[in-house]
Amino acid sequence: MEKKAGEGRKRQQKRLCLPSYSVNGKHLFSGPLKYSLGDLCVSGDHLILGNTAGQVVVMEIFGLRPITPMELLVPIQCVTLSNGSSHILSELF
Repeated sequence: MEKKAGEGRKRQQKRLCLPSYSVNGKHLFSGPLKYSLGDLCVSGDHLILGNTAGQVVVMEIFGLRPITPMELLVPIQCVTLSNGSSHILSELF
C-alpha cells in the first residue's frame, strides 16, 4: 500500500485578520476576521467592510469592534459611501 505525499496531514486553516498600523508604520493591533475581505471603506472613525460571505460590517476604526453586521447573502466585491456618508452602496451580482 502506497501512501501519497501529504496524506494524513491535517488541512491547515487560514487565519484571517485585519491589521491596524499608525501613520508612522508601527503595528498597533490586529482584529480577527471570519471571512475573506472583499472591500473596505473608511468613514470618519468607522470602517465599512464587505466580505466574501455576503456581509457588510461597520466597525470602529480604533479597536476593530464590530458595530453593525448586515447580511446581503452574495459576495461583496465593492463598498462605497454616498456624498455625506448617508448611504452605503455595494455591488451585488
